[in-house]
Amino acid sequence: MKLSVIVPVYNEQDTIGSMMDKLCSLKIPIEMEIIVVHSWSKDGTGLILERYRDRSKIITQTYPMGKGNAVRRGLLEATGDIILIQDADLEYNIEDYRKLIAPIVSGHTSFVLGSRHTSNGVVRQFDSNPVMASIMNFGHRVFAFLVNKLFGSDIKDPFTMFKVFRAECIKGAKFRCDRFDFDFELVITMLKRGYIPIEIPVSYKSRCFKEGKKVNIWWDPWLWLWVIIRMKLTK
Repeated sequence: MKLSVIVPVYNEQDTIGSMMDKLCSLKIPIEMEIIVVHSWSKDGTGLILERYRDRSKIITQTYPMGKGNAVRRGLLEATGDIILIQDADLEYNIEDYRKLIAPIVSGHTSFVLGSRHTSNGVVRQFDSNPVMASIMNFGHRVFAFLVNKLFGSDIKDPFTMFKVFRAECIKGAKFRCDRFDFDFELVITMLKRGYIPIEIPVSYKSRCFKEGKKVNIWWDPWLWLWVIIRMKLTK
């Protein structure tokens, strides 16, 4: 079997080198290909990525089109039996790959989510801005409730970056979302096709907006709400 890791990248010069070093040196029990979709960063990300061209496939978009668009582009290039999405920051621990792919490799399931929830249910903790962290954690609970209620699931962390699944699960799917609403579109598509994920706890250290978080709290929630409504009303 083969794992395709899709890495959407935009303005991550502070973390992309360390992340790629860890990813390229990772040892897992199956073959792995790395597909980096670089959305024409304005900082030095592109120059850093050139160091990894011999160990990964790097696709450079002509202008930034959003994380969802970058992942969709990566899916077109993926040749693996299993797909894993990896952000270019260091919020998630790459060492968790082994336990995330294990249930799929063994044939136990086709869909795995790496759950960020701690024992107290908190996902994000911003030491410099606890109020914003509380707002985002509340929003997470609201949108998770909507997805679970409308699509008959019981997922604690449907919006985690760590989505791992068999490539055949999305065969023929036509994705439309370009921003972070793609997270919703992908998970809901899987649920509507009958794939119920196993949630596996993963290591997670949230970064705040000053450190490069790119979600727009004024615009993105409306996109999330729209994709939930759209996908509920379509077959």
